[in-house]
Amino acid sequence: MMPRVEFLGWEVPAAEAVAERLLAIGRQDALALCRCAVVVPTRESGRRLRELLAQRSVSHALLSPRVLLPGQIIEAAGAGVADEVAELAAWSAVLMEQDTGCLSRLFPKVPDAGREEWSVGLAGRLVKVRRELADHECDCAAVRRALQAFFAEDDGLGIWVDEEAERWADLEVLMERVDGMLRRWELQPSHEARAAMAADAARWADCDRLIVACVPELVPLLRRCLAGIARTVTVEIWVHAPVELADGFDAFGVPLESWNTRNAGVPIEMIHVAAEERGMAEECIRVMSSLPEDEVHDLALGACDDRFAAALCTRFGDAGWPVYRPEGRPLSASGWGMLLELLDRALDGGGRCEPFEAVLRCPLVARAFGVRSLYGMCRLLDEVHSTRFPADAAGLSSALESLGRDGSASDAAACQAAADYARRVGEWLSRLGRDGSFAFAMLALLDSLSGTVMPHLPEYGMLERLRRALETLRGVQARRGVFSGSRVALHVLRSWAQGVSSVERNREEYALDALGWLELAYSRERNVLVTGFHEGRVPDVEVEDAFLPDRLRRVLGWEDSRLRTARDSFLLASLLEPRRAAGSVHFFVARQDPERNPVQPSSLLLRCSDEELPGRVRLLFESLEAVSRPLPFERGGWHLCAGNGRMQDAGRGMESIAMLDAGAVSRWADVSRPFSPSLLARFLRCPLRFWLRELFGIDPDKDYADRKRAMEFNEYGTLVHGVLEDFVAEFPSLRSGLDVRAMSRRMQDILDRKFAALYGERPLAPLMIQKRMAAGSLERFASRHLQDLQEGWENVGREEDFLWTMEEGVQMRIRIDRIDRHADGRIRIIDYKTGKPTPCEVKHLEAVKEGTALRFRHLLPMLPLVERERKGREELCRWKELQLPLYALAVMESGKYACSRLPETCYYNVPRKSGSVSVESWAPEELESLMDSARHWTRETARLIRGGLCLYSAEDLGLETYADDILNALAPDSLRAMLHLPQPAFPNPAD
Repeated sequence: MMPRVEFLGWEVPAAEAVAERLLAIGRQDALALCRCAVVVPTRESGRRLRELLAQRSVSHALLSPRVLLPGQIIEAAGAGVADEVAELAAWSAVLMEQDTGCLSRLFPKVPDAGREEWSVGLAGRLVKVRRELADHECDCAAVRRALQAFFAEDDGLGIWVDEEAERWADLEVLMERVDGMLRRWELQPSHEARAAMAADAARWADCDRLIVACVPELVPLLRRCLAGIARTVTVEIWVHAPVELADGFDAFGVPLESWNTRNAGVPIEMIHVAAEERGMAEECIRVMSSLPEDEVHDLALGACDDRFAAALCTRFGDAGWPVYRPEGRPLSASGWGMLLELLDRALDGGGRCEPFEAVLRCPLVARAFGVRSLYGMCRLLDEVHSTRFPADAAGLSSALESLGRDGSASDAAACQAAADYARRVGEWLSRLGRDGSFAFAMLALLDSLSGTVMPHLPEYGMLERLRRALETLRGVQARRGVFSGSRVALHVLRSWAQGVSSVERNREEYALDALGWLELAYSRERNVLVTGFHEGRVPDVEVEDAFLPDRLRRVLGWEDSRLRTARDSFLLASLLEPRRAAGSVHFFVARQDPERNPVQPSSLLLRCSDEELPGRVRLLFESLEAVSRPLPFERGGWHLCAGNGRMQDAGRGMESIAMLDAGAVSRWADVSRPFSPSLLARFLRCPLRFWLRELFGIDPDKDYADRKRAMEFNEYGTLVHGVLEDFVAEFPSLRSGLDVRAMSRRMQDILDRKFAALYGERPLAPLMIQKRMAAGSLERFASRHLQDLQEGWENVGREEDFLWTMEEGVQMRIRIDRIDRHADGRIRIIDYKTGKPTPCEVKHLEAVKEGTALRFRHLLPMLPLVERERKGREELCRWKELQLPLYALAVMESGKYACSRLPETCYYNVPRKSGSVSVESWAPEELESLMDSARHWTRETARLIRGGLCLYSAEDLGLETYADDILNALAPDSLRAMLHLPQPAFPNPAD
């Protein structure tokens, strides 16, 4: 007997229609409702349905029906049935044991190194393939038969069909071995257990009615199960659509392909286009603010594209509307995921100190081992790392004890406690790394955490799921064999964690729920904001699978991309139609995702009449330039390199900037305008991008959010520079009573003051993390500064400005961070850096390859390359920075410091991450030999800029590809795509 299909109409939203019909059943018989089982599409749909039933009940107290998800009808779980962790372990073990030759047809490239990670990563995909086959009541033999039958008359595909059939035969062998391994572990394969559950209709004897409420897709195994249950129990399928559209659904109420030809009916005024995630969030707030006051609380927020969810949560939170994500937080993105990643590094670290320290700093580990103050522990680790330099993890405890002996009594006690903590964690890691002990050691950690993780934390909801997974691993590891290795067990656990999430418990009372696309169908609110309505998300077209591509799905008669599009077309109508008379549905799309990759609006938005289509295309595509980052000109025929012939005459790229803009004039045509070292460096790095930035203001670094959330790289450097300037001003020379601790405290006071002035008294968490990083680096600088003073140096200048004229009227304006004088009369120039330490010569002079040297000689003959001997061989170099040579010239030629010889120059590197302050010096005798070349490059570069000449790009000159998106702002194409254009031919160096 087949289930009965009933149509609910479109008078009210789906959730209300389902709730009203269920309440009608309850009004006829108070006990009838509790003997019903209701199947809903998602967990959040079930929660909202139960909430609505309670609100609409007259007494607000009713015997609620049993609410299920589709998979729970046939899900088999419990002792003796393999869960996902066990199946991942079995697949991983089989793939690791299998001979490489046996896998060649399935996987053409089987790595010799890293076989464990490859096997675990592939196991996750194969578990999904096996589950899909089982859900469709299909096996590998059936796939082979379907391929051979479908393409039997197509001679051109005969070889391909035979190869595919052989691949599926090999996969069948692997599946049999996985099933055999699970049985050896005394576990029943889940696909067998699920098939048995689907055939067992007697389980529903205590149920009077099974209702499938607005579920838009049902797999064949579930359909067979429902048909079997319908022989003994009333099975009803409720469809949220009018009965007039019954021809658009199959016997189980699933939309047919005919929905793909239906006009979606989305009004054009309800479509909103933004450039990126912040603009989309701002437009949502604007639309929300325009609603009448009594309708603002009757509003649902849809988040179809999870890439944009973080920006939505942040912006709505800033506007006073907290956003709650019902799908929960992925375990891999929680504290547990961070712990697993740290353990992976530690087990692979070979006893190195850095990964071991990272485990010690993990909040979950600290809580499990009884650390009361993680901040104090991290402070001690920072100090021992900067003063004792422990060589490996084993020496860290001794280094902490040594640090305690040199301090006060309270410091000694804290250091001893830290040393004991490090020793105990080291012993636990040793146990964790022993074969067969991983799961046992992790369960011991969880036991220690059971009473310490607070229920409001997201980690609490994941605790029991993680425990069950580890208990499965413990049972598997106890049997030894290939799976006893700790690294394999850890990789399996991390692979499982990627698909696991837990609902966060700390939902605020008036929070907006960020509903997924399938959950929006159960939203009862009259006004709906649907964000991230992008192609690939709606319709939900999955990425092509190597084992089950879309073409094979059609051959097998499974749901393919066309049926998924039909499903989403129906869900769109189900969302829109009940709100046409009273309510509204707004759709928001963006042009770029947060990673600045292009995204496209959903094709469902183009389902409209022929008369409306041109206007809709203009809105979604042609007019998008008006809302995206402003383009300086039409793209036209822009290119990086042109022509396929031989290299053209020198000066090909010496066109004037008038080629970019007819009215463009170089600002430096005014001979009184000075140049700076940083300006020259930007030009030398890429002349074309220099002019695009200067003429049109195309600067990706200026695209900030309205409310500051984190410091950009240059802002971080500015903050550190300002703190150092004030600090050195307070301690310019050696005086009695100076000690490192007092100086460090003063440094911290200056940092607190400047940070608060810039970001307020209550900055967001990312800013506080960056402040803490800066504090650690600045504390180490205080020690270095005291050492300089003790060695005889005295500070005589800070942020000193110099303006002087070089040869040919080239004016230079320079600001130097710091100038010191030694007791013996030497002058030293210091420039502060917060990036990666780099030797001064390497930072200024870049070695070029032979092909690049040829381009420079041909295209920029006025800038001769410099010959340098490095590592015993001659190299040709170009100036990419002129900073320190020009600093030295400014100090020497100004006469301000009575410097008769070339001063010393150096970089003080104050690292952003943990590490000591390093000094990179440039010996005066080495710099002296380069000064003539530096002067020449400065004059010629200034001449090009003053004349508004040179449109070569870095790629034209054979330099490293520029790592920003200035050129991406010029065209929809990515820079990578632009680089695929034909390159000009250059002479062979051997000619």
